[in-house]
Amino acid sequence: MAQGGEVRYPRFKTEEEIQRYLDYVQFIVHHFKNRIQYYEIWNEPNIENTIQWIEVDDYIKLVKRTVPVIKEEYSEAKIVVGSTSELSDMGSQDYLFSILRSDVMPLVDIVAWHPMYGVSPEYEPLRQYYYEYPVIVQEIKDIASAHGFTGKYVADEIHWCTLDLADPDHPWNAFTETKSAKYLTRGILMHLGMDVTVSHIPLLRNPNLFKAVQNLSTIMPGAESTELPIEIQSEATNIVSYSFSLASGDKLITLWTDDIAVDEDSG
Repeated sequence: MAQGGEVRYPRFKTEEEIQRYLDYVQFIVHHFKNRIQYYEIWNEPNIENTIQWIEVDDYIKLVKRTVPVIKEEYSEAKIVVGSTSELSDMGSQDYLFSILRSDVMPLVDIVAWHPMYGVSPEYEPLRQYYYEYPVIVQEIKDIASAHGFTGKYVADEIHWCTLDLADPDHPWNAFTETKSAKYLTRGILMHLGMDVTVSHIPLLRNPNLFKAVQNLSTIMPGAESTELPIEIQSEATNIVSYSFSLASGDKLITLWTDDIAVDEDSG
């Protein structure tokens, strides 16, 4: 229900509903222009049987109708599309890739998705996705650029819940405070290393998480991903590394053993 009336879904099947949305967009952009530059066209439109749900063909049509409205009000606005739910779900992947293969790619500035809610190699349901994820990101980039996209990529809402927030239906999504911070650090560095902007959901009751973000914010400002040939000599296996150029001209190499995180690493 919304404003005393029933909201039917999937959304935007009538011109009346589309026009109401466009009027709303125009009002919002007019009000916030010169203060807010980024405007996302819907959040998680792929979630079926909810008021968020927009069938993908209708979503693409909606983007085509919405972009001119935003640009007319604020020509410097940056437009975000996609923002699909957790990418480990094949339905979410299919939805996002349909957008990437459409003719809206040259019209928009940001392609976004929600990649990781507790994804780790620790539990079987998401282990394969965890290790395949960098390949999926490269496929996102390849398909988008092949269809005229020249903008940026954003991975939103990554987080690893702590045990006090465990979902009984998804017990593999919860970790100790230390493991949560370690996986978040990996997730941030991995995305930055792939030249993908990343945001996370702050878990306010995890002090280790805040310390991890504080440390990254000290080390990483101005860092840009780069190709740097390196040779790693170690008895450890499954080492992942990403290289960065710093504003000072120095190089930074990040690396970790990409296995199950532990609370205490004996070395």
